[in-house]
Amino acid sequence: MEANDDVLMCSILENAISDLTKRIYHTLQEESTITIAQFLILSYLCTCDNISHNTLCVLTSKDKPSISRLIDKLESKKYVQRIPDAIDKRKKLIILTKDGRIACVKTKNIIKQISDKIIANIDNNQLKVFWNVLNKLINNL
Repeated sequence: MEANDDVLMCSILENAISDLTKRIYHTLQEESTITIAQFLILSYLCTCDNISHNTLCVLTSKDKPSISRLIDKLESKKYVQRIPDAIDKRKKLIILTKDGRIACVKTKNIIKQISDKIIANIDNNQLKVFWNVLNKLINNL
């Protein structure tokens, strides 16, 4: 592969990722009350309630201050609550509220619609090839 081909490939990937991210972000802004990062927190809590702050940091690969800000915003929207750990009272567990579960389900449906639109007219074999190539690109980093 020529050097110009490498630059072109990187540019195409960067533009495609940027376009997808912007479309998802704008659709969520229009149809939901939460951001992608907030949804990530809610989706983990939907599958496993009572998660510690540190566990959320590990699951999301985000630092503690970032997770704290996300939890603060979700708490202000009444989507999550901080409760004391039964064993270690200094530690807080994050739980999903009823409103948080509703917001999570609603946002999952919005993301499913976006995903369906993105992969329209792409057959399963093409998607498998795409995921294999994408995983190889990521593993090569």
